[in-house]
Amino acid sequence: MVALSRGDDGAQVAAEPFLRGLRIAVCVIAGFVLIPSGLIRNADVYRPLGVQLAAWALLAAVVAVEAVLLVRHRSWGRARYPVLVLVLATSVAALLTIPPEQATSSANWIYGALGWTGLILLFDRPLPWIGGFLAVHGLSTALVVIGVDRAPADIGLNLLVASLGALGFPLATALATATVRRVAGQAAAASRAAQQVRTEEAVAVELHRARQDRFAGLHDSALPLLRGLADRTLDPADPDVQRACAIEAARMRRLFAETDETPDPLLHEVRHGVDFAERRGVIVEMQARGRWPAPPPAVRRALLEAPMAALATAATRARVTVLGADDVLSVSVVADGAVEPSSGADGVEVQTARDQDQMWVEARWTIQPTPASPSPSSTTTARSATGS
Repeated sequence: MVALSRGDDGAQVAAEPFLRGLRIAVCVIAGFVLIPSGLIRNADVYRPLGVQLAAWALLAAVVAVEAVLLVRHRSWGRARYPVLVLVLATSVAALLTIPPEQATSSANWIYGALGWTGLILLFDRPLPWIGGFLAVHGLSTALVVIGVDRAPADIGLNLLVASLGALGFPLATALATATVRRVAGQAAAASRAAQQVRTEEAVAVELHRARQDRFAGLHDSALPLLRGLADRTLDPADPDVQRACAIEAARMRRLFAETDETPDPLLHEVRHGVDFAERRGVIVEMQARGRWPAPPPAVRRALLEAPMAALATAATRARVTVLGADDVLSVSVVADGAVEPSSGADGVEVQTARDQDQMWVEARWTIQPTPASPSPSSTTTARSATGS
């Protein structure tokens, strides 16, 4: 069984309409119970009358404050505790002004009224709090009444009968409130479990789709290369074949890196390409400047395809630059290699230039006007193959 705690927001939301209705009902009942018919009818019984009037005014003030809190959707908070002590003390004082033979009659109006007042103050507390308050109220009344020397012999039985209504009805309402909270807690737990299952299913579908997208490109490019090497229609000693193998290996590493959890997926995949080039003995200088949002996976692939291919075929030296501005994100590579870069896709523009043995490749993506998550404002690294 799932209990409702104050921190369980889902259960609170589920139970709110029912609990608010119960709270309004308790306030209305307490107001009707306080109609001073018994107090007026027995005014000549009390000695002194002022204590009874003060007790009635205190309980009426509690009901009035509760009505205001209901309108403002507020609770009593910590203020409830001193008020509880005050109303209990007032009930005992009021009981002492009633003749013992009148203690179980309508003259003891506060005996029934105090139970509803206590329920107002403890409405959002667990059931043991309300049960404890009613027990203290009933026990204190019994001790005062039975302990009086002039009390009638059957006053204990009369007090027990009076307690069925004075304490039983507030306790039954408290039980109903606890039941609503318990059912709401179970409903919230079931809702969370169902939502978790739906989320896991959606994540699994998305991961499967992303995995299919990643390997669809490899099927078209890497599979023919592997098949050619297997059936010996491609010569591993051919520089063109070696260059194609280097490009496919770099692409595989980058695609595998897409599944890593990292704050900046773009830089993470670029560093994988740099690491691959360094393992081949290429000296790579890498720079990253500016800020940019995380591009979608399809855009990242198009943005890195041509620059990483140029890096994968670099012979001895390469420089990689990632630059983010307000509306443009670019990845460029200058390397001493020869590669035919792919054309752009997904809104990515690819430009190339060659100067003797140096190839310059740049891929540019126009950033859409969405809130950007910052990347490192400026990083510069220069690493050599000997340090890898």
